[in-house]
Amino acid sequence: MFIHIFAENNFMLCLKKISLLVIMLFITSVAYSQNTNWATLSYYFSNGPVSPEYQYSYRIILSEKGEGVFYYTNAEGSKERSFTVSSDAMEKFNKYFKISDVFSVSPDSMETDLKLIGGAVSTLEVTMWQEPDLDARPTTITLPAHIKDEYFDDISCIYKKIENLVPKEIKLEFIKQ
Repeated sequence: MFIHIFAENNFMLCLKKISLLVIMLFITSVAYSQNTNWATLSYYFSNGPVSPEYQYSYRIILSEKGEGVFYYTNAEGSKERSFTVSSDAMEKFNKYFKISDVFSVSPDSMETDLKLIGGAVSTLEVTMWQEPDLDARPTTITLPAHIKDEYFDDISCIYKKIENLVPKEIKLEFIKQ
């Protein structure tokens, strides 16, 4: 009888520990799940070190609501144009963007040690959404200019999708192919 009570108490204790472990795992997985709600993104491109007359760069700043600004700089000076992205286009972009490596891999893990000298440079800074009444700087994710091969295709695809959100007439006005 004593052995039976001892075994029953031991089983119940084990069951309580397993239940507690499952609850703790659930809580920590929710607490550490990656937030993909962004507020603004700033994409920068430079064609690199070339003769000044051919050198140019641009920055695309975009809000999660689809309000954007295209800043363009070359030897002649700087210009900017505002634009708005349709809700359908933003929905398609977000669908891909939120499952990309930007939110699942740390920027430090993406950076390669092989830094080439010269050539075009692209970077992206994502400012995460936060409650307006929170008295703190919002979290930012800044992607490195030099990406490891294993992440390069995904990040390049994001850059291309951001560029494609800018209306063609704005790009044609500034960027001479």
